[in-house]
Amino acid sequence: MDSYIFKKNKNIIFIFLLLPIILCAQSYEVKYQTFFSGIHGNLQEIAEKVNNQKNNTSDEHTIEETLRYSDGVSFYGSSLQEYEVEDTEKSNENMIATNQVEIVNYYKNQRKNILAKHYINWSPMIYGEDILVKSELLKYDWKITEEKTIISGYPCTLASTINENGYEVLAWFTDKIGINDGPDTYWGLPGLILQLQINDRVLVLATSIKKLKEDVKIVEPTTKGKRMTPEEFKAFKKEMQKPRTITTPDGKIITISGFGNN
Repeated sequence: MDSYIFKKNKNIIFIFLLLPIILCAQSYEVKYQTFFSGIHGNLQEIAEKVNNQKNNTSDEHTIEETLRYSDGVSFYGSSLQEYEVEDTEKSNENMIATNQVEIVNYYKNQRKNILAKHYINWSPMIYGEDILVKSELLKYDWKITEEKTIISGYPCTLASTINENGYEVLAWFTDKIGINDGPDTYWGLPGLILQLQINDRVLVLATSIKKLKEDVKIVEPTTKGKRMTPEEFKAFKKEMQKPRTITTPDGKIITISGFGNN
């Protein structure tokens, strides 16, 4: 009898432990802008201008992407229509640079430990076809500091890590939005990442945060193109980064300049 009571109470305790997790299931839509130091200049000054809403820093070189999150599953990216891409294959020029635009959509599933990167082939000159790279979620060794600031109206704390490419990453997150997600492949902090800086090269800033009234269905991406492991894609991309010339079906010769690793 005592054993039965213990088991029964244990089940009750287990249900109450799960209750906060169930109640915290939320859906959000967060819009971000990405800036590059080589194009936009000093990233710290840009961050201050955006956060202080002094002016609109958007221009034709600014990438705008959206994070949609629901119950541990998220999608980060944008549609091809949101990019203004000049495909010089169809112009009078006979040269393109393969670092002009790399469009990647990111799917993270924390419940199943899945990361899927969908590389969109907006031009045959880039990868030849869409590529889907699937792996486990990247685990980041975050170091949370005592530094605080306000971003998009939310109190944020600074955390840092080194990413898979050996670059320093600085992330400002807010625990006022209780989802441990963020842009790109980044996640795992006790709150939503609102600002992200990779070395002195890339800055990602949240410009709009909206809690959705209803859950959104986030579907894992598929592709009719190639499927690769991270190792296979790394080797493939290294080859694609090399300068080369190709001939189009109509006989036009295109020179593709190389580009460096991201």
